[in-house]
Amino acid sequence: MDGELRAIEGPESDAAEKAWLMTTASKIIRNFYRDSVSLMQLSSRLARLAGVNQASAIMASDANLALLREAKLLSGAIDAGPNDLLITVEGQSDAAIADAAPDLGDSAITETAGLGGFAMAAAPAIVNFVGGTPEDAIANTARMAYITLGRNSGLTLPAMGFAGAPSGIDARRVVDTGVCPIINTGVAHKEAGVGQIGAGVTHAPLDCFANAVAALAADLPADRGG
Repeated sequence: MDGELRAIEGPESDAAEKAWLMTTASKIIRNFYRDSVSLMQLSSRLARLAGVNQASAIMASDANLALLREAKLLSGAIDAGPNDLLITVEGQSDAAIADAAPDLGDSAITETAGLGGFAMAAAPAIVNFVGGTPEDAIANTARMAYITLGRNSGLTLPAMGFAGAPSGIDARRVVDTGVCPIINTGVAHKEAGVGQIGAGVTHAPLDCFANAVAALAADLPADRGG
C-alpha cells in the first residue's frame, strides 16, 4: 500500500487560509476491488471522522482520477490502475489524516491454513461484501491450489465437490508460477471502538516470497541432493 502526504498552500486570503491549513493524503491499495456502493459507504465513513473535511474512495480509473483532480483532491501523476483502490482524504492536520488512513489487518495469517481468500468458494455471501462474483470466488480458490502443498480436510468446499481448501503456501511455487496468495481483508480504524471502515480482496506481494526462497537457498548446504 502506497501513500503520500502533501501540504496545500495558497495566497493570503480567508479562503486560502483554510486551504494551507489542510493536508491531503492519498493511499493506494493494489488489486483491492470494491463495488460503487461499498466505495460510497467508505467515503462517507471517512468523511465523518473528526478533522476530515472531505474524503474519496474510488477505483483508480482514468475517469475517476479526472474527477478527483477537478475536486482538488489530487494533483500530478499517480501510479495506480483501474483495479487499485485509491483513498484520498483532506484533513485539518496530519493527525486527522492518520486517523482516516486504512490499514490491512492480520487476515493474511489465516490464509495459510486454508481460510479467508483460499476458501472463498465456500462463502458466496462474503464475496458480495469484499467485492466480486461467486464465479470469481471459485476461480480464486482453484488458483490457490497451484501454490499450496495440500488441502485442509477439515475445511471442505461444497461448490468444488467437497475438496479441502488449499493449504500450506509453498514459497517456491509462488515464485515459479507468479501466482500470489489471495487475501480477504478488513480495514479497521486505528482507534478501538470506531469500527471497520472498509474491506476487500488483495494479494500478498511477490517480493517477500522471492526473498524467502533466496534466503532458504543461502542457508541450505551446497552439496544437498540425492
